[in-house]
Amino acid sequence: QERLRWFRAPWGRYTAGMERVVSDRGMRNVMTDAFACCPRIPDPQFIAQFLLKVIQDGSIIVLHMPEAGFRAWTLEALRSWWSK
Repeated sequence: QERLRWFRAPWGRYTAGMERVVSDRGMRNVMTDAFACCPRIPDPQFIAQFLLKVIQDGSIIVLHMPEAGFRAWTLEALRSWWSK
């Protein structure tokens, strides 16, 4: 089983306590360089086009998990973006 190597603090708020725990576990904190706007803009085409404009090799993208009947547009955006 592969161990987790990265941690992303919720809302990007990385506290000293988090830093100690992350360090103790041999992990690294990562931040994002591409936020998909998916909680605020429920438009899969906008999300896909936006990501295509801002991402580059090595980008860390924040997407919010779609669920049945909730944020389905995020999955649609992923399918659209991935096929390009």
